[in-house]
Amino acid sequence: MITITDKQFRALRTVFRRTLNVSPRGHGPPLEFRSGPDGLCIRARNEQTVIEYRSEGPIASNHVSLPFSVLTECEPGKDEPLTFEMNPDGRVTVRWMDGNIPRKRDYDAESIEQPAEFPSEPRDLSANEPRLLAALRDAVETTDRDSLRHAMNCIQLDGQRSRIVATDGRQLLVQTGLQFPWDDCVLVPGNQFFKCRDLPRNCSIQVGRTDEFVMIRVGPWTIHLAIDAESGFPEVDALIPDGNQAAATMSLSDSDADFLLKNIKRLPGRNDSNEAVTIDLNGSVIVRAKGDDQEHATDLLLASSRRSGEPIRCSSDRGYLSRAMSLGFREVSFIGSEAPLLCQDQHRRFVWALLTTDSIIPADPDAIRIESPVTDPAKHPANHKSHKPTERTRRSMPTSNPSGNGQPTEEDSSSLSLIEQSESLKQSLQQALTQTRELIAALKRQKKQTQLVQTTLNSLRQLQSVDV
Repeated sequence: MITITDKQFRALRTVFRRTLNVSPRGHGPPLEFRSGPDGLCIRARNEQTVIEYRSEGPIASNHVSLPFSVLTECEPGKDEPLTFEMNPDGRVTVRWMDGNIPRKRDYDAESIEQPAEFPSEPRDLSANEPRLLAALRDAVETTDRDSLRHAMNCIQLDGQRSRIVATDGRQLLVQTGLQFPWDDCVLVPGNQFFKCRDLPRNCSIQVGRTDEFVMIRVGPWTIHLAIDAESGFPEVDALIPDGNQAAATMSLSDSDADFLLKNIKRLPGRNDSNEAVTIDLNGSVIVRAKGDDQEHATDLLLASSRRSGEPIRCSSDRGYLSRAMSLGFREVSFIGSEAPLLCQDQHRRFVWALLTTDSIIPADPDAIRIESPVTDPAKHPANHKSHKPTERTRRSMPTSNPSGNGQPTEEDSSSLSLIEQSESLKQSLQQALTQTRELIAALKRQKKQTQLVQTTLNSLRQLQSVDV
């Protein structure tokens, strides 16, 4: 008999479905259950992927295959285990509790087609820090799952340069400082396994390779990804801009990055094919959008952020700008108004292509302006320190905007934004509310004192009426 907890079963259902790309009611490959002195192993495979779950601890030896539908047809209650009983007639009975009601299903294991041969474990394994899991997840999110061109549905594991590379043709993510026990580049499919929340986040990750598969082990979970030896992969190094050649840099505070992430999807024009926004670095840091049916643009003014270098304005897909913020980048380098944008830190470089200059939205003195809350300078010293412009910057620093070319006007700098007015009204209402509460409390105290005095006077009157 094999026993599985409800948590293990639900994790199996989620991870196996996502890894093998099986819809909730779809038909998946057979599940192999193998138990013995080393514990329990549950695994399944398709043409490109093998997924395994292992639970340590001695258990009675059994080997049986069951249909994938077991994961959908059985539904144990919370904290209720499932048991798999092997019957003498070759059938398997699965039992569980649904509340207080016992349930069971019988499966004819002998009628299930046995799975193809599973890959062997690699001889050489490299241990990686837990951040490898996040790196693989981010790489998968950079691929194009539906594309077959240049293997853009794959991720490249470069053993020689100790890095992971992924691209969808418009964005590119390179992550370094990772250990692989091979000296060349291998391509493996970008699998949703690495996005599963059921995987442990703080354990060492083992990586190995055979001639046909790359194996990655995360705690009790092991995935084998088929190596794509036929497809080509783009030469990405030539596509990465040199940050030292940046004409301008946009530095965002954490609060402004959060503000941008919350509001950028709500900007007009989100139904356009490229969901274009204009990044305007002319004095202030502004992200601008405008719908086809709108007379005036909408500006997100990032009040706690700054620009260094030359003024610049460009057009970007809002999805890639949001992704840069979601990846934790807070600095964006601009080479030009059409050159790709670059974000980088110690181990990562993220690049995405800009849209053409035809989609740039010019500055609008009547734009709807939404300003981010100004944060405490002490909390973001890097974004509030004084910035002395160089001679190059000083010559090109904007002072006026008579032609609407993106440089701020005096009206722009002096007008009170809608957010400022709202904040001012909010503070006034909060102050009025505080004063009202204090007045109510004072009236209540006065009422109690009046009642106490009245009670005392009544008591004295009663004493005076007593005949001594």
